Amino acid sequence: MSFLNPPLEPENRSGLRKRFALLLLAGLAAFSLTTWQLARVKFPVADLGDRAGPTGVVEAQLDALSGGEVRAAYELFSARYRQKVSFAMYHELIVSHLAMFETHELTVRHREETDSNAVVETHTESENGGHYVARFTLIKVGGRWWIDDVRWGEEGDEDSIWV
Repeated sequence: MSFLNPPLEPENRSGLRKRFALLLLAGLAAFSLTTWQLARVKFPVADLGDRAGPTGVVEAQLDALSGGEVRAAYELFSARYRQKVSFAMYHELIVSHLAMFETHELTVRHREETDSNAVVETHTESENGGHYVARFTLIKVGGRWWIDDVRWGEEGDEDSIWV
């Protein structure tokens, strides 16, 4: 018998087994929840289907934001944009202006397009009654359209355009 590791009494072993079982159960629950979260997120980049054009990419991003899928919305930005704006910065910006993305009504206008660039303008009415305008600049890279810049603001207030 070692002085540093005395043998456990039967009731102590039972308690240790219960704690181990609870820890194992908690770990399994956390793993399951994380897997479920990752599996349920739709990644519009992977499957744009009919939305492969500039307007479709913008609509996919707005749908993702409206559904609370910030990561999926972020994935629709160009590599250049993602180098300038980290996901953490983008997430913070979206969360701080969340009411703007709870869209009640959306109007999309295709403003300009060349072979490799496009500008799409959206007008939205949020659930809280706010009216917003957004101008998306898109680029075509590798046969796919990516959002390269976006400017949001309140409808009619050109000085309020941000992002």
